[in-house]
Amino acid sequence: MWRLAQLYDVKGDYENAAPVLRRALDIRKAKLGISDSQTREVYQSTYCTLNKLERKEEIEALSKEFSIKKPVIGDEQLKTNAADEKVREVRGGIVNSKAINLVKPVYPMEARAKRASGAVNVQVTIDEEGNVVYACALSGAKELQRGSEIAAYQSKFSPTLLEGKPVKVTGVIVYNYVP
Repeated sequence: MWRLAQLYDVKGDYENAAPVLRRALDIRKAKLGISDSQTREVYQSTYCTLNKLERKEEIEALSKEFSIKKPVIGDEQLKTNAADEKVREVRGGIVNSKAINLVKPVYPMEARAKRASGAVNVQVTIDEEGNVVYACALSGAKELQRGSEIAAYQSKFSPTLLEGKPVKVTGVIVYNYVP
């Protein structure tokens, strides 16, 4: 179900992605709990999609229901889930400099016509191999966000090690657009 929502998201069909994501989130919550890393990944996708649709009331209700704050980028940390198992989650801040291949986004014609410019911040999750497995534009001109997310997905990073083992990293890629 989550993969179907991701397909809608890639197509930019957020209206259809939102209810599918919400259902996937409810299923993950029931089966795995709110502290599970898979549940948190679906939560991030749901949050991002609702944000793109500007559904602030639904975002607020979702955040309260899951007792999870909106996605945040902060310092490196090791968290513990409800079962007291270590969950390896590294928050890496701005990750541009850690890229092996940081793909430059295409400047859309629509954005050029409107002379849209400035920074677009894209929150990403990078897997243990250095691949971007999640990307969500958090800020910047709307016309520039989708292209920034696509470029983020195509980028490649050096794996991050924690205690000598590769771990997932959450961070932000900053793309600057100049007309």
